[in-house]
Amino acid sequence: MLPKFFTTWLLVLFAVCLIAQTPRGVNNIGFGEISVIELAGNGDAWVGSASQGVAFFDNSQQTWQYFSSSNVPQFKSDSVSSIALQVIGGFEHAFIGTTNGVVYNSISTGWDTLQPQGNNNIKGLIYRPDSLMVFSANGVYHYDSSAAHVENFTAPHPITCAIGNNDCSNYWAGTVNDGCFATQDGVNYKHLDTSAVNRNLIDNRVNTCFNDRNCQAVLVGTKGGFSRCPAGLPCQNFTTANGLSENDITAIMEDCTGRIWLGTRDSGMMIFDAGTFTRLTTANGLPDNHIMSVGLITNDCTVWVGSKDGNITVVDSAKHVVNILTAIRKYDNETAVKVFPQPATNQVQFTFDRQINAEFKMVDMKGQSVFVQQLNNTSFINANVSGFAPGMYFYSVTDPDKRVIKTGKVSVIR
Repeated sequence: MLPKFFTTWLLVLFAVCLIAQTPRGVNNIGFGEISVIELAGNGDAWVGSASQGVAFFDNSQQTWQYFSSSNVPQFKSDSVSSIALQVIGGFEHAFIGTTNGVVYNSISTGWDTLQPQGNNNIKGLIYRPDSLMVFSANGVYHYDSSAAHVENFTAPHPITCAIGNNDCSNYWAGTVNDGCFATQDGVNYKHLDTSAVNRNLIDNRVNTCFNDRNCQAVLVGTKGGFSRCPAGLPCQNFTTANGLSENDITAIMEDCTGRIWLGTRDSGMMIFDAGTFTRLTTANGLPDNHIMSVGLITNDCTVWVGSKDGNITVVDSAKHVVNILTAIRKYDNETAVKVFPQPATNQVQFTFDRQINAEFKMVDMKGQSVFVQQLNNTSFINANVSGFAPGMYFYSVTDPDKRVIKTGKVSVIR
């Protein structure tokens, strides 16, 4: 959790720089190609871009603060690959991996950089209470809990990504063409690849990887499909032949219920739950089907989906799009709606606080569309629900630019 005084300190220190920055658009969070999302339990977040540095989101204020080489000299590259948050000595630290080294922030020291070591093209950051492991394109660098350099290791293969958490013994890294490898000490390695002896990974070209919550399996997204690799067993492999909408997997995350969220290059999100895939795309409210990152708020199992166009879509535990964050505020706050009666039996009226041009849509608990109507400069709509089965239904209002500007629920009874 990022403390309030941390946010205040950042605002004061960089106020002048922020005012001088180039104005940012309101059609996304303020920059494009979201590469990584790191969320705190209270909804605050650090978000990295593939080319424009990082943004800090203050959930309580619904505001963004931006940091890059334009206002923080310690940034030697604005291409961000990884972020790790950790409290050190009572102060929150944000470690940010870029294509030219690691920059970090703390209220006690301000912005600083880690001592350069070998290759500075950073692919992953893993923090444990006693150490920080930095994975570059071809090496692994070990720092102690105070961010002082300890030792280096040479990676067995060029690295594309890295994962690890406090509960799992191994650090895992994905590679360009050689599958995955794991190490505890940077010296001894275990391997996953397409060979039978190394557990039949679906493809050796790894985009992203993730440890499951119980440290019982490694989840691997590749250019050729998705693999779930239980400890000591052959990988369970998935492609378009057995459930995927696309084989090029760009992001992986496991939520608090054990469901696996898979971002794809061009086909939106796939959610793997008890052996079944559910798909979320622009048809379900996503602004873009090119997914680049996924983050989780653990206290309510809310998922943030980052896309190439710079949007962050908020998806609730029922797998429904509930919001799209922007650089100014949530679109959800821009349109107020009254629903009457609630619950409904035959007719239900939705009254908006202004005239809007949008598409109104209702779906059932399975995500199936049950009612769609275009709104043309109108401030209300009547929906006939007399033929609906009793239960909960979800509505969304999508503007002409395919942004979801309002969502809600309607209960139907008999």
